[in-house]
Amino acid sequence: MDCALGVIMEDRRTKKIDVSEIGHLPTKWQIHSPFYMDAKHPLFINEDTKKHIAVIESLDVQNTGARRAKTLLYIVYFGQGHYPRQVMRYFKEQNNQDTDFVFAKCETVQIIHDIYANSKKTTSLGSRANELTETNRSFAEALLVDAMKLGASDFHLESDGQGAIMRFRVHKELIDWKKLTHKQAIDFGTVCFQTFVSSGDEEGTGKGIYQPTNLLEGEFSVRIDDEYSVKARLVNLSHNRGEKFDLIARLIDRNKSSKAATFEELGFSSHSCNLLRSLDSASSGAIFTLGVTGSGKSTSQSNMMQHERDRSGGSRKIISLEHPVEYEMDRISQITVGDKPTDGKSSLDFSFDSLNKYLLRSDPDSLGYGEIRDAESAHAAVKGVETGHLCYGTLHTDSAMSVFSRLRSLGLKVEDICRKGFLQLILYQSLLPKLCPHCSRPYKFGEAIPEKYDEMFALKAFAQTSGGKITFSNILPIQNSLKPGESLLRSAQREGIITSRDVVQLREKLRYMNKGSDNEAFRVRLMSVIEKSDLTEDEINIRFRGQGCEKCFHGQRGVAPASEVLIPDATLLDYVRNGQMNKAEVYWKTALGGRSATVDSYEKILAGLVDPRAVEEQLSNLGE
Repeated sequence: MDCALGVIMEDRRTKKIDVSEIGHLPTKWQIHSPFYMDAKHPLFINEDTKKHIAVIESLDVQNTGARRAKTLLYIVYFGQGHYPRQVMRYFKEQNNQDTDFVFAKCETVQIIHDIYANSKKTTSLGSRANELTETNRSFAEALLVDAMKLGASDFHLESDGQGAIMRFRVHKELIDWKKLTHKQAIDFGTVCFQTFVSSGDEEGTGKGIYQPTNLLEGEFSVRIDDEYSVKARLVNLSHNRGEKFDLIARLIDRNKSSKAATFEELGFSSHSCNLLRSLDSASSGAIFTLGVTGSGKSTSQSNMMQHERDRSGGSRKIISLEHPVEYEMDRISQITVGDKPTDGKSSLDFSFDSLNKYLLRSDPDSLGYGEIRDAESAHAAVKGVETGHLCYGTLHTDSAMSVFSRLRSLGLKVEDICRKGFLQLILYQSLLPKLCPHCSRPYKFGEAIPEKYDEMFALKAFAQTSGGKITFSNILPIQNSLKPGESLLRSAQREGIITSRDVVQLREKLRYMNKGSDNEAFRVRLMSVIEKSDLTEDEINIRFRGQGCEKCFHGQRGVAPASEVLIPDATLLDYVRNGQMNKAEVYWKTALGGRSATVDSYEKILAGLVDPRAVEEQLSNLGE
């Protein structure tokens, strides 16, 4: 008989019921069948049941830190053929909340992950009820430390139901870091959603029981060995096909300084820095930071708010609504936006609309709205500016001039957008990988363009098709120990990571791929950049990405922004108001000193900071 233990939880805000299976019951419990529920009969409690309830309550129940907004209502026995989905359907239909059902209610969610925690019985409660041992936690912490050491902005744990791969996004590139078993992947997710979210004085939210085949989200903050402090926003994406799932997290290094940096220190070009200094005198209007996902918008916006705080000597009140708060900023009031409560209690309503009403009554000088993602937040920004405030917000767009069409798509009228004093400054940015100064390859006039694809690229590509045979964690130590002129492929062969046949095939693939690169056309475009510059030949330091060394990660060290800065005047706004967008863009570039992010990157290309090929891959062709 297939019997299992489960929990029924209620979200205190939405009153929604969530039913989850913990694991299989010991045979001894199945015989007594203390709990019973099906589509026709609710859970019934008899004397036998009460005895077992007493047993449960006497056990060492561990709080695994699920979402604090949920309350454990019931511990349920699922008989043969009765699983969580069926039970959930029953509760949705009946909405039965009889107090006779409740026998383990608590203020925070408490999940019994091991019924016999205080006994020496060896009965298994199933893969999702495995004890969260220190071994599992240490394994998860080790992977997070790897990510922090590499400077990863995200991790992607991808499981096909049999095996899994941990991938890191480093300097905007996804790499295969380590192969895991499917069970290890589930254990890792369980630690993230259950253990990390309740670690000491750290905070976080999770779903209590990690179910990889569900759609889940959460966040946690954890400190590891007093050296690393990590904040993560989690999304679990079920493939809705068997046991396949992806677990993705945006990683934030909380050890990084939250102090304001100059625009030069952030890597903006001298041209952009000169325009951005106009913010020093700004006291009202909207400042929008634009870019695609992962372009550093939030970092730039928080830096601007801190500049305002510092230049005013702390005399201006700055309040920021964030969803969620990513970076803590001193002397700036940061409020986490939540969901609207279903019980209608205004004192607990932390929704954007509710907070915005309180915001304008809180005597602010400046308002931060985080991402402007809908009509509600867009109109809030308009109202904030109309009431004389300086307002900050971010938008997902692909250029500075596209701010007008984006705001209109969110429901703003062109008259509001083009009203005098509304738009103070628009900053668009895209992050480019910075070259390692130690192993990047210099380029001199008249030389052939270096080949685009190298042995490291070949190994990375091979890793993705090898079924986890090799990963970056295998390759990196070999790369860091290479001597000048030594072959990475041959070194990997000597270490037993690849075979001699693999080496031959990978070199043939490299020849084929490099042969397909149009280096001559690229050289012409690069020369046009050189010819337009005012630098002498000795001052130009164009460099290309190297294979990598012990000082860097595959030839790259950090990122730097390529940007567009738009400070609209009356003439440009008239063009926009009349629908003359082409004339508006020409006017911006000729009369207002505007330039595209691609042109803005030329300064970094000529200084040897970024690979010109990376600019073409992420922005547009040089010279256009």
